[in-house]
Amino acid sequence: MTRPPTPTPDTVRALVRSLLRSGTAQGPDVRPVAPEHPYTWWVGTRYVLRLAPDREASVRLRRETRLRDLVRPHVPVVVPSAVAHGDWTPGLACTLDARLPGIGEHSDTFVSDEVTDERFAYYLAINNVFGLIGAFGSQRLADEHLLLAAFRRFLTAAASGPAALRSPLPGNLLDSPVLRCKANLLTRLHGLDELAGPVDTQSVYVTIANPLHS
Repeated sequence: MTRPPTPTPDTVRALVRSLLRSGTAQGPDVRPVAPEHPYTWWVGTRYVLRLAPDREASVRLRRETRLRDLVRPHVPVVVPSAVAHGDWTPGLACTLDARLPGIGEHSDTFVSDEVTDERFAYYLAINNVFGLIGAFGSQRLADEHLLLAAFRRFLTAAASGPAALRSPLPGNLLDSPVLRCKANLLTRLHGLDELAGPVDTQSVYVTIANPLHS
């Protein structure tokens, strides 16, 4: 299947007018939730529009809509509801959900893109992949340089290959000479609780050399 068209503010507004059966010409203010997520949009202050980027996601989106309706009467929390749904392009589903009151206004989990990229780089690359490479190397099960080269090839394909991701993370991991690494001992010495407080200040991070950078 070819890639679906990239949504634009004009196409999103037209879709919302169609879903809401609105006769107004201008439509609501719309904006993507984040530049790297062009398939999820804020619609005014009342709605969230979600667009399935492929058929697999479309199946999940339709299933999720039915599941939410089933569980809503049986759980003690607010479950989002779809005020409208349909296909935004042939074969690909979309839902227009009512935005939950206060979402994104008072939360310690909403941080800048820079902090998000830093945390993803740490947990994906340093804590996960580099940890595995170090473990294999220390036990002499594999050459660390070969494993790093394989990871570098994977990231290169993800950053600029035919199936390149929209995220800047692969390119950042390849091009940055240093990475930010969580210092667990320093976090404890500073008396910080990683389960409390804002995400961007709940742990101590230090700078280390990036073994992927050439």
